[in-house]
Amino acid sequence: MGLWRSRGARKDAVRGTAPVEMRKADALTYLRPGVVPIGGSAVVGTSGWQYQVQPVGLVGQRIEGDGYHVFGNDGPVTVGTSGVGGTVPAAPGSGLSRIDVVWARQTSAGENADTVSEPVFGVTVGTPASVPVAPTIPAGAVELARNTMTSAATSTASAGNSIAQTSALTGVRGTPIAVRTDQERATLASQVYVATGAPLLVWNIPARRFEFTYDRTQYFRLPGTTPWTTYTPVWSTASGSQPSVGNGSITGMYKMVDDLVVFTIRMQIGSSGAAGGTGAWRWSLPGTVAGLEVAVNGWLFTDGTGRSVAARAVPGAAFVQDAITGTGASLGSGFVLAANAVLTISGSYYQVV
Repeated sequence: MGLWRSRGARKDAVRGTAPVEMRKADALTYLRPGVVPIGGSAVVGTSGWQYQVQPVGLVGQRIEGDGYHVFGNDGPVTVGTSGVGGTVPAAPGSGLSRIDVVWARQTSAGENADTVSEPVFGVTVGTPASVPVAPTIPAGAVELARNTMTSAATSTASAGNSIAQTSALTGVRGTPIAVRTDQERATLASQVYVATGAPLLVWNIPARRFEFTYDRTQYFRLPGTTPWTTYTPVWSTASGSQPSVGNGSITGMYKMVDDLVVFTIRMQIGSSGAAGGTGAWRWSLPGTVAGLEVAVNGWLFTDGTGRSVAARAVPGAAFVQDAITGTGASLGSGFVLAANAVLTISGSYYQVV
């Protein structure tokens, strides 16, 4: 096309702004084709043989150089192989599975062999097999989700279904672009145009961190923090009888700074006393420890006496372990856990991400 007009150019004696020029303007606005994140799942199952597409904003591209269609739905719609209101086949036979792909695209009458200008939502159903393969969706369609359906399914929402939200996520240029996997991040080089040397900011969803890149091949982390989050640690031993706080309590809190986890655990023995189990005591952590073994500190107050407790975060495991073996209700050297005793453990470790 060469030169193309702006959205707001008035019609002159020759022509007005063409639809493709409007789409080219939208292509300057959005990072890539995909779903505009609005929270929640784009596709869910139903009690029948349909899928439900939740309200979503979509950015699609029919062919290279055609600009972006910006479209969507503002209310839930059920879809099948024939489109909105359609259904998909029932579950495959015994021992077989299939992959259904839910998609959407915008048509434009008179272009790309389209005869209408309506949003089209549909499902492409794969061939049942012991090792199913995802089917090919129509050219220019935006993939929303994939469902692997087994013979155990009695609907698209029952057991025997595994719906994965596989749509690419998009946004306005200059804002972070979200990715669900490192593999998806690797595709940004071919999907997102960034001028040489210009930074691209990425939100890595599973790692819960921001990253930036200048060349779309090497990514650098931006330090990020999470709010304090509560969790319930599990008190256990590696073998033998397991410990119990009786009618007491055990609580934990943690906070992440990039992949550094800061945590604290508080355990109070019940008024009836504790069952201490046998073997080294362990308390579960929010995630798996990376790197080297880390020493953490604890404090035990029991029977009117306080005592420091040595513990360690074990690499490759998701727990801290007492450095002194507990026997019964004692913590080394016959130090007994009396009723209402309080143990606190605090520390930090690098977590596998």
